[in-house]
Amino acid sequence: GSDELQALMRRQLPLIAQRLQQTLDKLRAPARDNASLVPAQSWWRNLQRNYAGRNIEFRDGGIGTGVMLPRELFDSAADNLIQNALGKRKQQGNFAISVGFSCAEDLSLEVCDGGSAIAATIARELLRGPVPSDSGLGIGLYQVARHAEASGFTLALAHNANGKVSFVLSGGPGGFDRAAAQPPD
Repeated sequence: GSDELQALMRRQLPLIAQRLQQTLDKLRAPARDNASLVPAQSWWRNLQRNYAGRNIEFRDGGIGTGVMLPRELFDSAADNLIQNALGKRKQQGNFAISVGFSCAEDLSLEVCDGGSAIAATIARELLRGPVPSDSGLGIGLYQVARHAEASGFTLALAHNANGKVSFVLSGGPGGFDRAAAQPPD
């Protein structure tokens, strides 16, 4: 009840304050995101290296040469989604976690876990604002969703069933201007 929510809030307050400060910093300097484009291939290699030895399957769905992506958005989305899946695996027992990345056509990052489905009441509100759950308040997901939206991408709960819960960050020619993100010749 109320005591549990208060205890959860006390545990989460330092994280909330940190993430709010990061959001304020981004709002003060929004142009910084556009200047922080990185080659998709090197970003993908670095992500795999950062999570090596964590029993995560990485699936490459095709990475076009010369494709650039907004580093800060993809770093924050990948880290938040992967850390959430790892935390869930720690709570629920061992299950598969996979991360798929593709930028052959649209840019797409998918993090999928084999744990239990997110409760329908939480899933409905998850990316729209803070949502109390067993592992936190969903503030990180909310912030990544807003960052994605501001950058011309979408973060969505693509699957929500026992044994397959996946989030997808995606954007393409309509959202992210790939031609403008190509490195100079």
